[in-house]
Amino acid sequence: MRKALIIAADAALGSALTNWLALDEFETIVAWDSFIGLKLAQDHQPDLILCDVSMPELDGFGILDELQINPAEKKPWIVLIGQSDDASRAFAAGANGFLFKSMALSNVLRSMQSYTCKIQQDSEPK
Repeated sequence: MRKALIIAADAALGSALTNWLALDEFETIVAWDSFIGLKLAQDHQPDLILCDVSMPELDGFGILDELQINPAEKKPWIVLIGQSDDASRAFAAGANGFLFKSMALSNVLRSMQSYTCKIQQDSEPK
């Protein structure tokens, strides 16, 4: 089973993403704190990490930097979630994807589908 880690301060967003990923057969782990999220990323080696940009203490860009400094055994897909002006910075920093937090939740979940399809394709034997 594929694993996803959600690092989000927004409980509604974290809950909605968890429910959606469960339907797509992901085992989901949620961290409401950035430092706990980093520890969980190291311990669980998820296939996908969804990280809110606006986290207290260490923001999503800081988390992305830490994940790249201390890479895991397998490289996860890292998708940041933030405002539209964060998108270009996210890709420049090495994120695989970006979700716009200001979109309706149904649109966020629809955008997630393209990322989970890509992860599925990447994990299939060649």
